[in-house]
Amino acid sequence: MKKFSLSIVSRSSLRWLPYAGIALLVILLYRKTILFDFSYLDDNVLIINCFNFLKDASNVIRVFTRDAFYPFTNPVAYYRPVLTLSFMADAKLFGLCPSGYHSTNIFLHIIASCLVYAFLRKMGYDKMPSFLVTCVFAVHPAVSQAVAWIPGRNDSILACCILASFIALIDFVKTGNRKNYAWHLMFFTLALFTKESALALIPLAIVYLCTIGKKDDPLKKGRHLFYGWGAVALFWMYLRHRALKDAAQLSTVDFDKSAALIMPAIIQYIGKVIVPVNLSVTPILVDTSLLYGYCAAALLIALLLRSRTKDPALMIFGLSWFLIFLFPFLKCSNAGAIVSDFSEHRLYLPLAGFAIVMLESGMKRSVKIGGIFVLAISALVVTVLAAVTYRHIDTFRDRVSFWENAVTHSPHSPLAHRVLGGVYQMEGRSAEAMAEFRTSIALDPQEPFVHNMLGKIYMSEGRFVEAEKEYGKEAVYNPLLGETYVNRGTLFYKQKKMEEAEISWKKALEIDPDDINAHKNLAIFYCEQKRSKETLYHIGRLRDKGVTIPEEFLNKVQETARSGGS
Repeated sequence: MKKFSLSIVSRSSLRWLPYAGIALLVILLYRKTILFDFSYLDDNVLIINCFNFLKDASNVIRVFTRDAFYPFTNPVAYYRPVLTLSFMADAKLFGLCPSGYHSTNIFLHIIASCLVYAFLRKMGYDKMPSFLVTCVFAVHPAVSQAVAWIPGRNDSILACCILASFIALIDFVKTGNRKNYAWHLMFFTLALFTKESALALIPLAIVYLCTIGKKDDPLKKGRHLFYGWGAVALFWMYLRHRALKDAAQLSTVDFDKSAALIMPAIIQYIGKVIVPVNLSVTPILVDTSLLYGYCAAALLIALLLRSRTKDPALMIFGLSWFLIFLFPFLKCSNAGAIVSDFSEHRLYLPLAGFAIVMLESGMKRSVKIGGIFVLAISALVVTVLAAVTYRHIDTFRDRVSFWENAVTHSPHSPLAHRVLGGVYQMEGRSAEAMAEFRTSIALDPQEPFVHNMLGKIYMSEGRFVEAEKEYGKEAVYNPLLGETYVNRGTLFYKQKKMEEAEISWKKALEIDPDDINAHKNLAIFYCEQKRSKETLYHIGRLRDKGVTIPEEFLNKVQETARSGGS
């Protein structure tokens, strides 16, 4: 009996050994990111600027009723409740300490990598090929942005939900078990509330049912799946529509205008999967060489043609997974926007499908019969990829490193120059900031936020006329940016234009009723004007947001009220 128990324990331990190895590999590779700072690409808006909202647990329901970037506006609306909930959890646990957020990203990557291994095993691949390909996924440089960049976790979360949902789908198609059906729909729902591209699971599941799953009599099960998908999608669309209201909704690709740009983008993605060089934190096509992509695509086609063990059904499914989740149909509303919308973290989920392509290209047979030599080659590939990733993730160390990399690798990106200018401005490097802002405007005069930021520099230098011109341009190009009106009001206040200052600050509150700076400025303004009622109203709003009011200011307000202030 004792011997029997030991054998059971041994087999159980061996079953979990690959998962432990994957987790250890990820921790060793990404452990230094725990010491990294915020990058100021989205994390400043999603976390730092929204921290008062995130740390309040009573806002959990409100997460499902607003754009992730509220109150800031975007060309495309971003409905990301699950991402925001993950930030809320981190905010409660870690406050504004970036180490905690980076730790969560590492944990999510471990879960996603383990699910890739479980998914490949569920697809019928042997342990060793599945483990080696999963190690490639875990250390691949092209997905490092999803781990080292805090907002990149949205793709890790999406991958976790989609992979878990598909594993349950496979079990449901094979067994008809209702529990698997429920798990599939639950994870599909979570995926939708993570990112719109989760809708791609539906056509991908159809591909699976028509190829790999056709031997399991999928017609009856497929009918149940369509009912479930429809119910989940309608529920999600209803909540999304209510949350975004007049914001940009789901749109289809204008193929006539953007197809010529989509195909080169897919080529450069394939290149970064097979030959992970020319990595950039904000890649744009005009600054990206397609040579590596064409060479990689040619190599891949040659491998597939030479492979004697490929399963056509698995190959079709793997390629479909890669292309369906890669194809950026939700982002490409026009030919202009598409140019700058191919960040590398988008490869995270597609790479799970590419793992099947790798196995079908001959790797599964090579590992099975090749012995120590093939294992050594595989270990070398994983080591080289890990070394490239280990060096590349230093780009995400802090905001200066991040944005200097962006400008170096994407010199034609107005976004990169604009944000680097903002970073220099925060670092007190005004001359360098001014140069970056002017470069950004030269590339795109309507680049959002840049005129507001340039106006702040002019205002700090006492160049009020130039500042007013820049704020006016921002108000035209980006009319729903409340910060512009806060700054414009401050400019008017400095010029003793009190009526214009009040109007501008009120306009900021029309855009965002929770704008703390607008409330602060109006509280001070009304106190100086001896308008006690209005002063107390804005003090109350600030207190509701957890802002501490200085005692001397409260005393001044009370004195004004006692002296007969209105």
